[in-house]
Amino acid sequence: MFECPPVRPVLTLHGLVLRLILPVVLALCAQAAAAQEYDRPWSRGGRVPSAEVRLEAQDMAIAAGIACRVGQAQLRGQDRDGAKQYEVTCPAGPGYLLVGGVPPTALDCLALEASFRSGGSGSARCRIAANRDATSVVARLAAEAGIACRIDNGAVLGKAADGLLYEVGCAGADGSWLERSGGGWSITPCLKVVAQSGTCALTTASEQATTLGSRIAGRADCDVVQAAYRGAVAGTDLYEARCGSRGGVMVRFDSNDRPMAIYDCTEATWIGGGCRF
Repeated sequence: MFECPPVRPVLTLHGLVLRLILPVVLALCAQAAAAQEYDRPWSRGGRVPSAEVRLEAQDMAIAAGIACRVGQAQLRGQDRDGAKQYEVTCPAGPGYLLVGGVPPTALDCLALEASFRSGGSGSARCRIAANRDATSVVARLAAEAGIACRIDNGAVLGKAADGLLYEVGCAGADGSWLERSGGGWSITPCLKVVAQSGTCALTTASEQATTLGSRIAGRADCDVVQAAYRGAVAGTDLYEARCGSRGGVMVRFDSNDRPMAIYDCTEATWIGGGCRF
């Protein structure tokens, strides 16, 4: 039986409080609570043949307005009025819990999983293993967005203007926040996220230092051991690097992320407030 999962806030780059669970979850809790769940919902040994379940789930996904070519489908139950609820996987993105209605509603499985891991009820949790694996889903979305690192972790942080806000963890490199923006994606490096009071739990300070070090390799005599974003100056991005063998440098990057000027910290007191490490 479904229960209403608690709503958890997160901090965005703009300081706004967003919600982890799609707003429609709350409106649907009473309806979902009446669902009767089946033990064997989609196998041929269950109550309904698998092909029929998959076709019905695909029709409901279309009616709910989500772009999902249904892979696996499970019939999770139905309410007293006969409205069915399905769980589906989608090869190109997150899976969904589909709740019958006019029109049906699609609840993102990763958002439900994030609520569960934050102490929410597990009764509204998706059951298919692939739908609870945030890393594999985030990796597919990150590849679509053009993020080229080797992704070793992923998470849902909350709801954004055009969908969900994801965190991308990269092996040995700076991660990012990822969200849909219009018809494309908005990518914010974790170095910028941290500078604007956000949090990247899947990226270490060492990975950020490695990333900045690789970006200025051959341009500055600096073995970067600490890195920070210091803001935008005249249409360019300003980063500070602390060097292990000496002091540090301030680096300006152009709009194509290429280093255009490097200043020793002893000479950079007039740029972005100077070095702070």
